[in-house]
Amino acid sequence: MTSGGHIQLNPQYINGLSKEELDKIEFPLIRFGKRKLSTGSVSIVVILIDLSKLSEKEQHYWYSHELENPEFSKNDKDFNIFLGRNFLGQFLDDDDPLKNVKAEIKRINNLVGGNGLFTIQEDYYLTYPVINTFKGFCESCNELYRLIGPDSLNSNKLELLLQEHFKFSHEDFIDKNTQRPIGKLNLLGKLCKNLDCDELYEQIKNIKQYRIIEDHQAINPMISNENYIESFKTIIDELSINLNIFAEKLESLITQ
Repeated sequence: MTSGGHIQLNPQYINGLSKEELDKIEFPLIRFGKRKLSTGSVSIVVILIDLSKLSEKEQHYWYSHELENPEFSKNDKDFNIFLGRNFLGQFLDDDDPLKNVKAEIKRINNLVGGNGLFTIQEDYYLTYPVINTFKGFCESCNELYRLIGPDSLNSNKLELLLQEHFKFSHEDFIDKNTQRPIGKLNLLGKLCKNLDCDELYEQIKNIKQYRIIEDHQAINPMISNENYIESFKTIIDELSINLNIFAEKLESLITQ
């Protein structure tokens, strides 16, 4: 049994809205936990401030299921986790690949020192898709690309690493066709190639295509049968692995 989760709007309701209505809607988020009763049954525990954001009709629905004078189990590990995370501010271990990505970015920045390789270490808009649509998926990829793409990359640090460890010269950072400095993402690509971990560079380029779609195309906001939330989690899982490989090889390079 998990310690808790979130309750959000259902797909049937969302699919019944027009694009204009969907753009205006606020998505209520109800955090919930599970608490054992002394009888062995399990009850749902929700946070009052979350319920207060619902409409009056929806609040009455929740209140109609309220238990009177419940007797709780004295041994309830899952509820203690829910309580610690949501009320006591405890950071409890979760197998969250998004957290792992941020940890690897921090590790890489600590390795190179200074302002780090990634200048953006936290993006509060970066979340899993709120609703299971291609639009929500692209929006999440857009924010992810902001964390690991050119907006975040430190070109000075990339050039320094290439010069110090792979004998690059200033001319190697100039595009021969345009005679302009090559972009930050291409600098990362050169570093990845020399570290023999091209997978990270290729994955970041793949994530970039969803940012382009989100920025420049009209996307159907309707719910899909495809699980875009799971698709985004797969991207995060792979990114965490690729960043870890990059960090391992970078550490070997710097400390050799």
